[in-house]
Amino acid sequence: QESYAAYTAEVQRTWIIAALGLLLALLALYGALRLVMYMLKMRNEVYINDRLAELKIRFFTNVSHELRTPLSLIKGPIEELKNTEKLSPTGKEYISLIDRNARKMLQLVNQILDFRKIQNGKMKMHVSYVDLNSMIEQLMQEFRMHAEERDIAFVFDKAEEHVTAWCDAEKIAIVL
Repeated sequence: QESYAAYTAEVQRTWIIAALGLLLALLALYGALRLVMYMLKMRNEVYINDRLAELKIRFFTNVSHELRTPLSLIKGPIEELKNTEKLSPTGKEYISLIDRNARKMLQLVNQILDFRKIQNGKMKMHVSYVDLNSMIEQLMQEFRMHAEERDIAFVFDKAEEHVTAWCDAEKIAIVL
């Protein structure tokens, strides 16, 4: 009788241990499945975000190409007006402002297209020796009239000596 009681107690412990082991295995399997599902979900989200970013860049690239043509067509008549028409000093200033801003818009459109080149690893630096003082003064000219119309003091306190550097002038202009 004692050995039968010991045997049944041993069997009960074995079943309990087996049930606990099975329960732990099922919990581990459930956790592993949840982890795999979470990782798949994250991978899909990354893929979707990458595709969305690519579509946005393609859209901006296409729009940029479409904007270049009208901007180029605006620049021609502006040059014609500057060279052939007799304008008042204010009219000349306005035509120059229009010309600078049309060039600036064309430059911005080109920057969007350059972003695409950067993303594709095809952007190249065009390094040259640049006088930074004159570059800053030239950029200031583009905004001087705008500042005067709004009574904004627009001053460049430059160093006595010329500040020069080896750099990509177009990229520095973008930063400025």
